[in-house]
This record gives sequence, structure tokens and C-alpha cells, in this order.
Amino acid sequence: MYQPKRQPTKLLVMASITAAIFVCMAVGVMKHLGYVGVIDQAGFRVALQLRSASLSAVMIPLTNFGNPAVVTFISVVLAAIFAWRRQWTLFGFVAVNMMVINAVNFIVKNIVERPRPFLSDSQVHNLVAAGGWSFPSGHSAGAVLLYGTIFVCATALVNKRWAQNTLRTISVALMILIPLSRIYVQVHYPTDVIAGFCLGATGILLSLYFFDTENV
Repeated sequence: MYQPKRQPTKLLVMASITAAIFVCMAVGVMKHLGYVGVIDQAGFRVALQLRSASLSAVMIPLTNFGNPAVVTFISVVLAAIFAWRRQWTLFGFVAVNMMVINAVNFIVKNIVERPRPFLSDSQVHNLVAAGGWSFPSGHSAGAVLLYGTIFVCATALVNKRWAQNTLRTISVALMILIPLSRIYVQVHYPTDVIAGFCLGATGILLSLYFFDTENV
């Protein structure tokens, strides 16, 4: 399904760094270490200072682009496109990314069992509904993996250079803004979002190392 060609070692180094940050967040949350509270309080303080009706009108719809149904639908469409074209390396790249991240996210959530911030603190007012455990942020992990995958596969999806650049710009924006929106709407602690972002980043960096996505 995939080419065994190995990519530059720097991908492994970067994956190790993001994985280490993820572990630090997870240990800090489970052990109730001080730096977790500092990060969370600072993040929520900034989010509340920025909150306004106009920004909420942008952030609430934006956060929906990381919803599991949306991420799953786009992932299936991407996988179907690459399967139809018989681009099996890219098909595997998409499939492995999304299946593995969903499994890891589910396992970690049920190990850590961190309640949502609006359930733990009456002063936190969520702007959208959210259920399940809080750590790590599945929206953040899914956004980084899905839109990161689109970034990587842009040249295989569209031919024109301007279209590739546009697709990559939109992908990067969503990779950053969707995680931030989860803090803004206060359904995740900032440390949940950092962990989710790093989990997704670790996944895509490892996939880039093992899959030869450049020669398809």
C-alpha cells in the first residue's frame, strides 16, 4: 500500500518534539501539575478579552469545520479520489492518518478522563455544545491531520500552481484557527488544544516519514 522509502530524519526529530509536548500535557493534566493551570488560566483570560459578538459569529461556524462528521466526510472523499485514481500511496496516507488518530484520541480520552471546562467551572460559559471527555482536543488533532493531509496532497488534488497555493493557505489557516476556536468557545482547556495539536502533528510527521508522498 505504501512505498518503503524513508524521508529525512528531521521529520522524526520534529515528531519526537511534538510527541514530547503531548506527553508533558498529558502527565501534567493527570498529575494536576502547576504549569497546566497556568497555561489554562492564561489561555482563557485571553479568549475572554477577545470575545465579542462579531468574533463569535466567525469562530462558532469555524469550529464546525473540525467536527467529527465533517472530518470523516472529507477524509472519505479524499480516500475515494485517490483510490479511483489508483494512487495507493496517497490513499494509504489518508486512511492511516485518520484511523490511527481516531483510535489514539479515543484511548487517551478514556485514560485521562478530564471533564469539560464548563462542567468543572461555573464561570466558564461554552458557546457551543460538546460532550465526552475533554483531553485531548479531538477537533484540534483532526484538524491538523486532515488539513495537513490536504496541504501535503495539494499537488495531487489540483494542477494549477495558484490553486495549489490557495488550497495550502486555506489548509494552514484551518489547522491554526480550528484549535484556537475550541479555546474561544470554551469547550476545551488550552492544554487540551495544545495536546490535540501536537498529537495530530506527531501523526502527520510520522506518516510523512514512512509514506513516499512526493513520488506518486
